[in-house]
Amino acid sequence: MSLVPLLPPELERQIFELAAYCEPLSVPKFMLVAWRVKQWVENFLYRVLMLRGRHNSYTQTTRPKLSYSHPENEHFSRIKAVPPTILRNSVRHLYVHCIPLDLAATILSSCDAVHDLWIYQGDNTPIVELAGHLRLRRLHCHATELFGKARRFDANGDEIMATHIDFALPIFARLTHLELLGWDGDRPEWAGIATIPRLTHLALAGEFFIHLAVLMLETPEPCGYWCSFPTGTGSTRWRANRMRSF
Repeated sequence: MSLVPLLPPELERQIFELAAYCEPLSVPKFMLVAWRVKQWVENFLYRVLMLRGRHNSYTQTTRPKLSYSHPENEHFSRIKAVPPTILRNSVRHLYVHCIPLDLAATILSSCDAVHDLWIYQGDNTPIVELAGHLRLRRLHCHATELFGKARRFDANGDEIMATHIDFALPIFARLTHLELLGWDGDRPEWAGIATIPRLTHLALAGEFFIHLAVLMLETPEPCGYWCSFPTGTGSTRWRANRMRSF
């Protein structure tokens, strides 16, 4: 009779998965226990994926992550070596900052399970196109990148915006948290944010959002907003919380 206690495989798996979820930094060690354990917990290693440009800084987190800084960097090879099924099923939180467009497109098209996206690319490719297939719950981006911008010039030779803003797109269907930065003009179409069906939290940074706040408060949507304009900062920040009755 064996003196080594044996657990049912189902219970053993639940224990390791719970441990991996609670202690993500220990996942690499868990993977060394046994092959079956590696299969159970490897997905937790890639729940948070951070892709960042060479000159970008970011806040450290307590979760393991892959980071990218240059195409020749070792991290780039690690990202390419991750099996597509792992990216597709594992990545939940994705941070993208100023990386090559082709890499961004590849990663976004591969990570179908992402529900939390922080992205700033600084180019003219609309996020609604790059990440339009995702069913996001949280999105943080620059206002001019959300729908992209078309370069046009008026009679005086001044550049003007010509962006089609549509908050009925599928990417917004499950969105509950939205944070927008930057400037995209005082266009009334932005008030359509109030029509995002599940939006509960909104954070806006940039002077034009004062104008947007007024537009949104004038919409007929049956919701309430909590607004705050902190002082002593370089830009005005406006946060709103929409309360719903359940």
